[in-house]
Amino acid sequence: MSAGVIRLTARSVTAEVGPSTKQVCRTLDGYLGALSFEAPKIDVNLILYHPMGVSEPVKATGRYDSKREIYRATITVPYVEWCRGGWTDRVTLVSVAVRARLDRLPKSRFSPDQRSAVLSALEAGVAQAISRPPTSLAAVAPAYRVTHGGIAFDPGTLAPGQGRPITLAEIEAFLAEPPSPRAPDTQFKTYRKSDTALEYWEAWISDAGVIQHRGVCGQTGTTRSLPIMRSALATLEADKAEALRQGFRAIPETRLQTLSLELTANDADPRKRLLSRRNELEDWLNEELGWTGLGHCDGGDMGEGVATAFCLVVSRPLAMALLKSRLPASPFSDAIVRRN
Repeated sequence: MSAGVIRLTARSVTAEVGPSTKQVCRTLDGYLGALSFEAPKIDVNLILYHPMGVSEPVKATGRYDSKREIYRATITVPYVEWCRGGWTDRVTLVSVAVRARLDRLPKSRFSPDQRSAVLSALEAGVAQAISRPPTSLAAVAPAYRVTHGGIAFDPGTLAPGQGRPITLAEIEAFLAEPPSPRAPDTQFKTYRKSDTALEYWEAWISDAGVIQHRGVCGQTGTTRSLPIMRSALATLEADKAEALRQGFRAIPETRLQTLSLELTANDADPRKRLLSRRNELEDWLNEELGWTGLGHCDGGDMGEGVATAFCLVVSRPLAMALLKSRLPASPFSDAIVRRN
């Protein structure tokens, strides 16, 4: 077994906390990456979304990738505390979240000595990061409540008077509200692996009734409208039961694979246009990946002259092959597909 390292990234965050999460994660990653130990590698991704922009709270996850001998984990931190915190506070929030996941390292993969080595490496990296704060703390930008509903993160996309900044007090009040009762599922997506292919079976409720979509991953498949039974929900549940009876199963999001696409700005692409192209790319990805049963776009990020769209897919090789074959004829022929 090669020497293990802890890698820390912030790939799944909303734009207003992007600079601050990346500042902490890149700093910690630099220190942690230099500390090796005899154990499987560990990959941790910080997820931090604006609380008023998600349908349900993000949950920390962890799983062991036996093929690559990597423990992959996702973590999250309290949003308001992050926004109000200084450098030491933010590093501590991340370290506490990482420690909570590392405390759950699978005992079948990590011996007691290895678990101890991992935790020692984390403590050493955190101590170095706290002792060497940056000269400038990355700020958290405001998000904006749009007058017609929803949230915007880039004021440059808003018309004058269209939105107003959301205060931390509003976010605290929102988080204090009791959760709404969970609405019944109006869609499902399942998969079955055969000797020759990975198949998908999904269905959803629309204005036209219940739509079923089946096929082989990477291909468009067939779509049909199901005859309604007692109700649309009953029809959907019956179709799901039949899919399960035939051996199809849902794939948890924690087991999905990731890839990303990058768009690079040029002289004709100022930031506002680049952001617009990224949004268009996300819509295109949802169409291409969704109708071929491969997955969906999981949001994006803006960097210095670069826009990135992140995808969650059931098969990275199939998704990359599909996108590389379809990008040249699309408005995004300049996009670069990357493995994450």
